[in-house]
Amino acid sequence: MPAFNSWKTRLEEGAELVPEMKRLSLRERVVSDSQFIKSMHNNGEMDLRSAWRESIRLGEEYSWLLDGKPYYNIHPNLVSHLCRCNLSKIPASYLEVPGGFDTALIRLSGPCPEIVVDGEEYVRSILISHSIADVDDSELDALFTNGTPISNVAAKSNEINLRIDLGERGTCDGMAYIKDWLVHLPCQPDRNLDEEFSAFETAAPQQIAPGTRRREVLRNCVRMIATVGLIANSPQDNLLQFDVLAKDRQRFEAADEEVRQSLISRARRRGKHGWNVGTNEMFVPDLPKRTESSLNDERGQHSHAHIRTGHLHAVRCGPGRKDVKIKWFRPTVVRPDLPFAST
Repeated sequence: MPAFNSWKTRLEEGAELVPEMKRLSLRERVVSDSQFIKSMHNNGEMDLRSAWRESIRLGEEYSWLLDGKPYYNIHPNLVSHLCRCNLSKIPASYLEVPGGFDTALIRLSGPCPEIVVDGEEYVRSILISHSIADVDDSELDALFTNGTPISNVAAKSNEINLRIDLGERGTCDGMAYIKDWLVHLPCQPDRNLDEEFSAFETAAPQQIAPGTRRREVLRNCVRMIATVGLIANSPQDNLLQFDVLAKDRQRFEAADEEVRQSLISRARRRGKHGWNVGTNEMFVPDLPKRTESSLNDERGQHSHAHIRTGHLHAVRCGPGRKDVKIKWFRPTVVRPDLPFAST
């Protein structure tokens, strides 16, 4: 199993800085941090923009903690498949937080080519949430002081927030913290995701300059999120499985549903509330450029057996075929009755 990157919230960072915070309830800690941000602004130590940004992040991370810190581990061999998603084929309204959560984390394990910006700058993880960027101060106060669910104050928003960890770290009193790349993406129902991405580029050119590597990496992040969301909301073929404790994985594979639920409950008690995406699959590397004879084979004039690589495909379903689900087509041998071509 690859080692996946995680996410450290402001509340966790604060508890490391002030250990007494660990004795407070989650609600008490978020109220305390909220008041600290406000005092920093009132004392002139933090400008309004920074205070607003910190308050929004605190609210989104609070939502994630309330949900039990749900996460999705993306197998490194699946990243390239997820990044082939055609954004023009998916309605913008389909971009959502996976699993029906208010906030969830996409966890990656290393610098796959599709998510590398430059050198050590690559996507470690992505915190996805319903945007609360357009709420007013009274609603933020309700969120922090009353424990109001974030979905209640975010209901009017049509945006998804992406907080992308590219490996950049800041320091505060010797403590390192994530300096996230914050992106707001609207989800207008009359547009597809490619149109929404183009609208975002126009509205926020300071975040991604056209033609830069960051632009393509962000587009790949949107592709991953859209596809994982569809996989999580219509799971099939065991492409997505709960991330149980390491000692329980083998037993989980062969267990019936009742035993599986008990193993899931045990994992959650230990703080694991996530899913592995693609970890049980066999991945076949992309084949080299095909010759004319192999192309003829694909058209039906098969002279040799060959392996068709696994791939994801959006499938229309439901009444009037108006819904979309993602299906994983496993690698398969085409014409196993014929010999493989010699190399």
